[in-house]
Amino acid sequence: SNCVMEHVKPLDEVLEEVSRVLKKNGVFIFTVPSDYFNKMLFFPNILKKIGLGLIGKWYIKNFNRALAHLHVRGPDFWKERLEKVGLKLVKYNYFMGNKAMKIFDLIAPFGAISRLWFRLFNKRVIAPRFLWVWLIRSYFYNLIKEDRKFGGGLILVFRKEK
Repeated sequence: SNCVMEHVKPLDEVLEEVSRVLKKNGVFIFTVPSDYFNKMLFFPNILKKIGLGLIGKWYIKNFNRALAHLHVRGPDFWKERLEKVGLKLVKYNYFMGNKAMKIFDLIAPFGAISRLWFRLFNKRVIAPRFLWVWLIRSYFYNLIKEDRKFGGGLILVFRKEK
């Protein structure tokens, strides 16, 4: 699951269902925003540095609301939740370091433009596909592939043992 679990409202019920449908030794791998996500956003850090920390907090709250994030948590939160349904944590890794998070936050306004474009023209594309492919291949891939002690994203691997 890639960036889905943070949007799930009946989280415990969904995790129970994941455990139910996984075979013995089945693996559940997913990515979510990490416990560092909010701290690593670019604009709130700039606002805090210039004495506008309250506006930065407002930005974080509304940024997560716009992205429909319900669970921006660390590995302990996920470990506790998934162990309750019979899954064991195998490994987790942080990804998206400071540079990647800065870029993520800087391009976020284009998401709002994309939504407006869709409402006006019933099309989601605001940039040619080749541009996004080039950007991902040439820049973002290198930013997310390395192991990190912290990062804006979290990949978790759980296994069903029973």
